[in-house]
Amino acid sequence: MAYADEQSYEEMINALQNFLSEAEEQCTVMEKAGQDCVDNTDNDPAAQKSNAALQSCIRSIRDNFEAINRIAQALSEQMEDIREAAAKADSFD
Repeated sequence: MAYADEQSYEEMINALQNFLSEAEEQCTVMEKAGQDCVDNTDNDPAAQKSNAALQSCIRSIRDNFEAINRIAQALSEQMEDIREAAAKADSFD
């Protein structure tokens, strides 16, 4: 496999992994902010309602993380298949 192809695969995989890491970090920030809002308003019903909606959104975001992980894994597998095919082709030379 050409180095540029391998590098492209690695860049895509790294970009997905970075996205997941940053998204998880921001989900945690949002979770804490929602709970802080409820705490700071002494469990105000409106704050509780907005926090519940926020938590639902965060769950929806996290539900997509597994799909992104599967994409990164598929890219890794494709890259490995290409490496193996290139190694076999080189052995015939």
